[in-house]
Amino acid sequence: MSEIATLSLERLNNGAHFLFISNVLARAEADATIKSKLSTQIVSLKAAMEQEDEDLKISQKSMLTDDIATADA
Repeated sequence: MSEIATLSLERLNNGAHFLFISNVLARAEADATIKSKLSTQIVSLKAAMEQEDEDLKISQKSMLTDDIATADA
């Protein structure tokens, strides 16, 4: 079995990076030992992931969304 030596996160596209961080966070929260020893880092990672999610939602927003919201109002 091969071992992963390094991960090059800067080469991942935005969706793949978000999925990777989501999986790391889920595994960290599921492991009681990691969760107890790294609780501060897990909270920081979760906040960063939530910010990244918001940023990705903005980047995927249609250019017409603001005009539609204004017309609806």
